[in-house]
Formats: sequence, structure tokens, C-alpha cells
Amino acid sequence: ARSKNAAIMRSCVLVAAIAGAGATSTLPKVGAAMGVRAPPLGAKQLRVRIDDSWIDLTGWRAGHAKESAGEHWLDLFNEQDATDVFHAFHSEKARKQMLGRLPRVKVAEEARELEAACAPVTQLTRDFRAWKAELEAEGWWSREPLTEAA
Repeated sequence: ARSKNAAIMRSCVLVAAIAGAGATSTLPKVGAAMGVRAPPLGAKQLRVRIDDSWIDLTGWRAGHAKESAGEHWLDLFNEQDATDVFHAFHSEKARKQMLGRLPRVKVAEEARELEAACAPVTQLTRDFRAWKAELEAEGWWSREPLTEAA
């Protein structure tokens, strides 16, 4: 039962992250008509905020697109907070590996400009992230392959 509940919880968090539901209100709206600032193919810079740090994904974009069809997600979150969608799409193990090697925006002035132009992270969003971390620590995202296969 816990495995099925875990799958339901993962789905709920993913839906909240993608849809920009109340708890994740800093996410950009979907669709060019709603103001998505996706860079064109070959754009010079692609930067996103993850866990309050600005990450430069300019060099990462091409490889990520080939490996996981994630190009459109990267583009959608250009110069936006991508924390919730990043955590929703990656396992705890993958997040730990990736966050350590993703390149940070190195110029402090550039990071300040990005931060000033990006929607602030609301208290509701921070509370949601803390709650999700608690659930993860309790094992709600632990995989049980034998049970899941049944």
C-alpha cells in the first residue's frame, strides 16, 4: 500500500509542479501566449534557479535534450525558478549527483539581475517544499519494485 501511496504522492507533486498549482505559484505559465520566455534553439544563455541558486544550463541543454527529451522543460524555465519541476522529475540520487556538478552562474552581478527579474519564491512555496522534504524523509518516495510490478 505504501508503494501505491508513494506513486500517488509523486504524481501529485509532479502535477503541482507542472500546473503551477497554488503551492508552486512561482512556476512560469505554460505557452508562448502566456509569456514563456523560452530561448530559441542555439540560444546563447539558459539559466534557471534551483534551490535558490542560479544554474547556467547553456552547455547542458544540448546533451540533456538528447538523453531525456528534456529540452522543452529547460527552455520553459529559462530565467525562472525551476526548483519544483527539477525535484519532481529527478530521483533523490540523481538530484544529489546533478546539483553537485551543474555549473553556477559565476558573475555575481548577473545572478543579482536574474534574481531581480524572477518572481520571488512565496512562503507557500517554501512551506510546500519543506512538506515534500518531510514526506521524502519518511519514505514516501522510496521505490518498491516488486510491489510496484504486481
